[in-house]
Amino acid sequence: MAKISSELKLPLTPRILPFVRAHVRELAALSKLPPDRVEALLSSVVEACTNIMKYAFHPEQADTLIIKSELTPSALTVSLIDEGIPFDQSFSPPCPPPPDLTGPFESTPGLGLCLIRNLVDEMQWINHGKAGKELRLVLYDVQSDIVGQSSEEQLPPFGEDETPAPEQHYLIRRLQSGDAARVSRLVFRAYGYTYPIEDLYYPERIISLNQAGKLISVVAESEAGDIVGHCALKRPAPSPVAEVGQAVVNPAHRGRNLLERMHLFLEQEGLREGVKGLAIFPVTSHTSSQKVAEHLHARACGLVLGLLPSGVVFRRLVERPLSQRESCLFYFKYLKPPEMSRIYPPDHHRDILRKIYRHLGVPVEFMEPALPAGSGCLEVQFHAALGIGEILVQRIGVETSVEVRRARKDLVKLAAAASIYLLIPLNQPGAPELCRQAEGEGFFFSALCPGFAKDGDALRLQFLNTPIDLSLLQVSGSFPREIHQYVMEEREGVGSRKEF
Repeated sequence: MAKISSELKLPLTPRILPFVRAHVRELAALSKLPPDRVEALLSSVVEACTNIMKYAFHPEQADTLIIKSELTPSALTVSLIDEGIPFDQSFSPPCPPPPDLTGPFESTPGLGLCLIRNLVDEMQWINHGKAGKELRLVLYDVQSDIVGQSSEEQLPPFGEDETPAPEQHYLIRRLQSGDAARVSRLVFRAYGYTYPIEDLYYPERIISLNQAGKLISVVAESEAGDIVGHCALKRPAPSPVAEVGQAVVNPAHRGRNLLERMHLFLEQEGLREGVKGLAIFPVTSHTSSQKVAEHLHARACGLVLGLLPSGVVFRRLVERPLSQRESCLFYFKYLKPPEMSRIYPPDHHRDILRKIYRHLGVPVEFMEPALPAGSGCLEVQFHAALGIGEILVQRIGVETSVEVRRARKDLVKLAAAASIYLLIPLNQPGAPELCRQAEGEGFFFSALCPGFAKDGDALRLQFLNTPIDLSLLQVSGSFPREIHQYVMEEREGVGSRKEF
């Protein structure tokens, strides 16, 4: 199925709701979404429209609503765009339990993002400054996962004592459409249903994401023609940086440097696709993936706490579910020689940032900061499958700290995000002041993220809404341990800095 896009511009009045509902229903009918999922999306869109009309504009103010929709083989996305005031969810009641969609369901106006996040797979809200704001709702197509497409004989879990395969040559290559089901079976046999990236359980999604360029997958093929390894570059939007991950190797074929070989192959594929740097997030429940990152000459830049759900089981590495959410180190590798970075660093993070740049081998110039000016722009994302929220600041303005505070409260109270990550562009003069304000809200240092901001580097701060015992983290290497210690000290200092 080819991608289908549509855009509607409508007067903002209750009379449009039946028309909006009919339009979204017809679009959903073109997908493979089952009736209950369609009703969930329809209820979400109606709830969002109702709240925009009720709270975003003054009674005498007339305005328009833009609805943009996109249907792909893997997802249906509906965006609601208006130029009203930011929607302050502080009035909303406590989050209700997910509604029963087996029978008739009617939207309850006023529950806002709290209700919506129970109905959709992904939810993002973006402040476009003077251009208004956007609420983006995503519902993934629920094609049959690999369990529904396979027999029990095809999905036996890997045991603790898998017999090593004979020594042999392996072919490392780009994923082909016929490989997707075998990759999904490999993931299920290694992790069961505990792997947090649900796309890997759906062969059609793997194919669709690769065809769209949002995923660059490579596989390791044995001499017998079996797929025994997978690794990918994740690149949801065109960017000079891609994330390396979704790695799995059949235990019988471990110890053959397959993960390293797939990484190196991905580097060449990334270069061909215009990627300048790779972000790697090795887990801290064991040190194996950290050692791979070091062997590939990636450099530690930070520590991201509570990034993954606790239910992931790494068979033959960690046999039991984790007692807390999984935290990851953040590594970075330049694929092209970096130029000098010019940043506006917060004074109290100057030393650690200077050390990280030195560790990366990147020259850096510290600029004199200034107070934020003008209007800002930020994007807020909630990733339901991972239970995390992200606040991505694109332009720092006078009101950005207030918007960050609002977004943090929404993600905690309405989305129940376990961890929240704030990305601040360091190439903007207002970065130090925004950092100070955010740390007063309970955020603390996480990482330096090269190339994560438009035309520059970013500072990642983190906020925890879940207990994390940093003493349980396994960290390999002297500099990663230094970052671990710095993050621990910064977290301990949060209580003394809070302003609320």
